[in-house]
Amino acid sequence: MSERRVVYLCPSFAPYWVQIFDAIADRVGSHFTVVTQSMQSATNARLAQSMGRFKRRVLRGTRLSLAGRSSEHGVGTPFGLNIAPALPIALMQLKPQVVITNNFSLWTLASIRMGYPTIIFWEGTHHTERTVRGWRYRLRRWMAGRAGAFVVNGSAARAYVHESLSVPHDRIFEGGLCCANPPDELVRRSRERPDGDAINYVCVSRLIKGKGIDHLLQAAALLRQDNATDRPFTVTIVGDGPEHEALLQLTRELGLDDVVTFEGAVHPDAIWQYYAQAHVKVLPTLQDNWPLVALEAMTMGLPLLLSHYAGSHQDLVQEGSNGYSFDPGDHGRLAELMAVYARAPDQVTAQGRQSLDIVRKYDADRAATAFMQALRMAENGR
Repeated sequence: MSERRVVYLCPSFAPYWVQIFDAIADRVGSHFTVVTQSMQSATNARLAQSMGRFKRRVLRGTRLSLAGRSSEHGVGTPFGLNIAPALPIALMQLKPQVVITNNFSLWTLASIRMGYPTIIFWEGTHHTERTVRGWRYRLRRWMAGRAGAFVVNGSAARAYVHESLSVPHDRIFEGGLCCANPPDELVRRSRERPDGDAINYVCVSRLIKGKGIDHLLQAAALLRQDNATDRPFTVTIVGDGPEHEALLQLTRELGLDDVVTFEGAVHPDAIWQYYAQAHVKVLPTLQDNWPLVALEAMTMGLPLLLSHYAGSHQDLVQEGSNGYSFDPGDHGRLAELMAVYARAPDQVTAQGRQSLDIVRKYDADRAATAFMQALRMAENGR
């Protein structure tokens, strides 16, 4: 594969993609190019465009949002178009033998229509894609039938691609996104928590309806009423968003002002400090493909309380071994699971060790291996 010309079409990418692109470039060689878009609304995406060793080509373009999120939980599958008029010209100039794309996008459609063997990286699950119907669903099936292979994060995304889009299992490879490595000194500190500490549950999340933070607050109120444990606890919420004021109000109404702390938005490099000071990671999301915050917490040796609406819960949570999955709407059950660590603090260390063992394989090398397997599949299918 070292002589192959491979192009990765990625209109926008965050810094966590950089290590994956570098790992692919190390295997493919100088003929690997990432094509991206110049207009980036997110600060992290603008920063990422100057990071890494891989070659890149930046095209002028914009994103047109056509549909927002909507469902019974106020979440759903948004839809938009990344428009870069120079994309076909860039592909003709680069002359790729294989193209990798993200999702069922306009860029993916362009690659397939121009006749390039195309690999699709896909994150969605049956749950996240439940609102996709009609022409969008039919177009996905059309593109899936013409793609050379798929790379997915885990088992839930594999199930969607196989069951909903009729892609054979042997054309689907698991090994997608991974998080950055935390600072060594903070990892060591996170394993040296005093036994007398109050149990600190941390939630790193945007403050939007779809993240279910209100459910965490309701469960914390029930935990406080639990007379079965006298162990003090705190809840640290890291992140910001349009629901900030509403969540502050709910915190006051539940009488949790002295328990819950809202830290606001912090720099990505500062996130690790909050994991190092925490005992348990809680993510009550109502919809997520593969939340990297779960992997981040695991690399810091934390047990996981992970919503079963997170697409990664079947892959990352071994029930009772490194944490538990739960329905965010069942506040009583979430309170019971939070109480496990208040009643038996030794489980923080024991389950945290298991998290470290489980997360170890989710790295850039695994991701690059999956993409290389997909490249071979796409070539053989030409």
